[in-house]
Amino acid sequence: LWDERNFYVAAVVHDDQVVTQQRGADIWQDDGLELWLDCRHDALTHTLFQDDEYQLGFSPAGPSRPQAVAWAWRNPRTEPVIAAMTVASSLTPEGYVLEAAVPWAALQGCQPAVGGMIGFNISAVDKDDDQLWTHLTWSGKLHSDPSQFGHLYVVDAPINLFPADVFEVPTDAPSPGPVTPPTSRSQEQP
Repeated sequence: LWDERNFYVAAVVHDDQVVTQQRGADIWQDDGLELWLDCRHDALTHTLFQDDEYQLGFSPAGPSRPQAVAWAWRNPRTEPVIAAMTVASSLTPEGYVLEAAVPWAALQGCQPAVGGMIGFNISAVDKDDDQLWTHLTWSGKLHSDPSQFGHLYVVDAPINLFPADVFEVPTDAPSPGPVTPPTSRSQEQP
């Protein structure tokens, strides 16, 4: 999701073993999500070192780390991004739920507008004890190559999801009805 202030991320992750041992710049070695953004979607290089390109990481709280964490890599100005991001998570019987917000003001070169497009990739990172981490990447063969990123279209669309569309609801639970956020909130869809 997005609004005029933030880019929002939410994920429901099924993972039989949640590993959260790392801190700081090393969280890429734990379970989590990585977002790759090319704000101008110009893919000028095959590496992420331009001022509008970002690698953002989010890792849930877990047995070895009591709180969810966020980090940013590769961009020349990572410190303000790291300081501005917020992330929260909770463990579930099947894995974890993670939510994060990244202020647009911290993302140099990202100025979303309805009808715009951002280069985008997402990787789910899985780490199990005594095994190397692995990535499941949405677009391309190399998650960090902006020329292989997909397109994240900036749209202004109302959100009308039933919780069952996102979360599993027991069949004997009463229907909670639709979730309708304020109409000023918009939705981005890859």
